[in-house]
Amino acid sequence: MVIVLLILVVVLIVYFVRKKRSENPITFPRGLVIFLVILLGISLIGSVIYTILRSQNDKYLREHYSEIMNGSNRNSYSTNELDFNGLTFSYPDNWKIEKEVLQENLGFQVNCEKKGLSSNIISIVWLRGTNFGSTTEMAENGFSGICEEMSAYNVKINAGEIYKCLFKGCDAVCLDYNFTLFGEKVYGKLSAFIMNDNTVVITKQSDTKDKLNTEFQVMEESFNLKSFAL
Repeated sequence: MVIVLLILVVVLIVYFVRKKRSENPITFPRGLVIFLVILLGISLIGSVIYTILRSQNDKYLREHYSEIMNGSNRNSYSTNELDFNGLTFSYPDNWKIEKEVLQENLGFQVNCEKKGLSSNIISIVWLRGTNFGSTTEMAENGFSGICEEMSAYNVKINAGEIYKCLFKGCDAVCLDYNFTLFGEKVYGKLSAFIMNDNTVVITKQSDTKDKLNTEFQVMEESFNLKSFAL
């Protein structure tokens, strides 16, 4: 807009200058020039304000991009509710649920897996009681089960050391691991803890480390395991 006005002013000035030098000179319209100058000034001010606002908007988007995207992801789907033998949590409707009773009135398992070709899955196993060993032993046993399952595919699993962490305010131990299956990298995290007299082992896996912290937020934030009746 500013460039168009500048060109218009120049064209008018050149036109009237040539007319003034011709045999039939005309009076130079000062009012028109003043109007164009004012219009040009307004356009310049508007351009400066637009540039400032756009710069501030770009800065805000850079600083809050992750928050905006996370909020967008949370609102892009509806959720379903699971209630199974004391375990409750919400999960997106584009995930599927598998429930299993491992041993009547004692052990249970729920798998929640994203539909499609995604490798995102969270598996929850819980036992009613706290006399099944320490959380560290439960984590080691859980990891041994994963290694045994992957041995059928001749897969080597790389694992770090067990470390302390928190899950929903509960003291827990965690173990990070990764492996390659059919040419695809898989990252996993195993957590073991006690919640309301239940011994719990949670394993989650995805194709990137970042997704371990983002893809399962809906389930983890709504996770609750009630105390069982004696």
